[in-house]
Amino acid sequence: MAENAPKKEQNKMFFAFLKKIIWEEKKMFRYIVKRETLHTPELGVYNTFGVQVLETQDGTEKVIAAVSDVSLDVEKITKFISLCNEHQLCPEHLLDVIEDCLNENKL
Repeated sequence: MAENAPKKEQNKMFFAFLKKIIWEEKKMFRYIVKRETLHTPELGVYNTFGVQVLETQDGTEKVIAAVSDVSLDVEKITKFISLCNEHQLCPEHLLDVIEDCLNENKL
């Protein structure tokens, strides 16, 4: 039994090493709600919500995309953001997904 202990420790260290490599190389996206106060001649001043996309790679986070004035409904945009984060939506598809959601009155 004692002979297996060093091997188990080596396996544990190896898998920890692999996990670290995979995590550090994997790009992660974090979607956040961006509250905005805008003005138009037709509406005057109004509050709206947009989407901001942050990319995390090698422990550093940076803004890589933003879409302004997506929704007036904070609950709908929060649910949308939650789904984007859960499914790690590729930012390249963000505008298409927003358009689809707007066409279906989901935002």
